[in-house]
Amino acid sequence: MVKLMTVKEDHVMMPEPERPTMLLFMGEREEHAITSFKHFYPSSVHIITSDRFSEKYESLIQEWSGDFGFRAGQVKSVTDLFEPSSVNSMLKASLECLADEYEARDGTPGQLFVGITGGTTHMALTGSYLTQLVGGTAFYVLRPPEGKPILPQRDILIFPEMGGAKLALRTKTPDIHYLMSNQSGSVDELKEESMMNDDYLEMASDAGLIDVKEGSWEVTELGRASYGFASSTSAWGELTFVMNNMMGSSEGDGDDVMHG
Repeated sequence: MVKLMTVKEDHVMMPEPERPTMLLFMGEREEHAITSFKHFYPSSVHIITSDRFSEKYESLIQEWSGDFGFRAGQVKSVTDLFEPSSVNSMLKASLECLADEYEARDGTPGQLFVGITGGTTHMALTGSYLTQLVGGTAFYVLRPPEGKPILPQRDILIFPEMGGAKLALRTKTPDIHYLMSNQSGSVDELKEESMMNDDYLEMASDAGLIDVKEGSWEVTELGRASYGFASSTSAWGELTFVMNNMMGSSEGDGDDVMHG
């Protein structure tokens, strides 16, 4: 039986989202991994680390699997972490983890979140590059304010994917307000009360920003991050100008794009 959930009582009920796959780049510290488990509730977890910590995480992933109810995926270690070849080694290890996930899920691995909090700077860069190659979403676990407890719903920074960010930048300001204030509802009402149409919904669904099922819609977690950045970050105005000039496009002029 499908479990149902609502964002607001007067909104259309949507099926509970499919649990994502998680791939974590890990160094010596492991507490940020627990924060990410509580935030994303993954169905399976894979780890990329150095050979120095491989034994530690082979043990921890089994422990975490029992504590948080996910499938323990692969733990891949690289022996050349501080060599020029390390990026290729980490990418190869990551793709081997994803191949294992495809096999375990019969070719349907679901949404991928890549944690870039742990390890070295070039591990984080490799994780970010991986998301661009395979269409995943990078995230970073923030340290809570001094003296404050860790809050998984607050202390996660999600980086919008390139395709989703571009679409969010070109979404008209009133439509961003409509999506962010309502979060979910019926497709018919959305088309009546906003300037969005079926073509836009198809693009937003393909980009992972909006989940559309059986006449209902809901902004995804990635969508909230993408539209949130587009509506509150002053740099997006300059980025829109640069992108429009690079692509020779006249879309997204002044009033139609949120500039923060």
